[in-house]
Amino acid sequence: MAKNIITFLLPFILVFSFLPDTAAAQFEGEIVFRAYEPERAENPQRYVQFIATPERIHLSSQDRYKVFSGMDANGFLVRNDRNDFVFISGEDDALRISKEDVNSLANLIERMQGSAASQQQFDWDGRMQVTGETKTIAGHRTEQIKVYEENSENYVSVWLTDEIKVNWGILENSWHHSLSKVVEIDLPIEVFMNRQSFPLQMEFYRNDALETVVEATQVNRRSIDRKLVEIPEGVKMLGITDLMMKMMMDRR
Repeated sequence: MAKNIITFLLPFILVFSFLPDTAAAQFEGEIVFRAYEPERAENPQRYVQFIATPERIHLSSQDRYKVFSGMDANGFLVRNDRNDFVFISGEDDALRISKEDVNSLANLIERMQGSAASQQQFDWDGRMQVTGETKTIAGHRTEQIKVYEENSENYVSVWLTDEIKVNWGILENSWHHSLSKVVEIDLPIEVFMNRQSFPLQMEFYRNDALETVVEATQVNRRSIDRKLVEIPEGVKMLGITDLMMKMMMDRR
């Protein structure tokens, strides 16, 4: 079932670090995340594979997420070396969006919605707690912080490690340059997007009950085969104009 693409990307946008100072600091390898809801009787588990090289990031999931009307995706590729993003449908098509396209679209939405004027400052003292608790996740030492919803006891518990640093590159740049102005998020990006830490587990609590867990089950540091961060053979690359035409045809 298609899901909103923000649901797919938000945990990663929220938590991955700023562009590191040196290439030596960059993580290269694979991290496997598992997401589940402990209180659900069926308790289905979903997995997301995260692959990083010095120039590219690839996220893939068993679930499909809606990118735009007319296109779903189960893969997302960040190509820092080409300044673009690619949503992979897992079928015959892939959607390429350049960094410039993202910034232009976000700026257009901002002008239409006037979202910049409505942005509020985050209450750091009232809504964030550094607990001092530590634990080991996937072989890495982590420390806990809690971030509370506004005017609520609901919170997200995030376990961060300073042993992994990722080059999120142009996505980080686009987020701070334009996307943050048009995407409303109730969590402070600055808490997670820093040069010193990376999340290995997030726990979402509502009404004192644990609703959702997203956790790393494997962290493998290794050289990545270039083919794992390339567009699959035979896939047709679409641009924004192609997508708009497809959306218009689907409405007829």
